[in-house]
Amino acid sequence: MSLAIGKEGQNARLAARLTGWRIDIKSETQLAEEEAGYQGEEWAEGEWVTNAETGEMEWRPAEGGE
Repeated sequence: MSLAIGKEGQNARLAARLTGWRIDIKSETQLAEEEAGYQGEEWAEGEWVTNAETGEMEWRPAEGGE
C-alpha cells in the first residue's frame, strides 16, 4: 500500500490531480471505526461472551465496570 501512496503522499496527490477526484487515504482501522460509528468513546474493560440462549456474542463488562 505504501508504494501506491508514495513518499509523503506524492503518488496519491498526483492521482487526485490527474483524475480530478478527492482521494482520502485511511487505514483499515480508521475505515472500520467510521463504518461502525465509533466516535472515540472510552469503553469499559470486559470480554465478549456467547449468549447461551441466542448463540450471539455479547459484551460483558468486567466487574466494577459499566
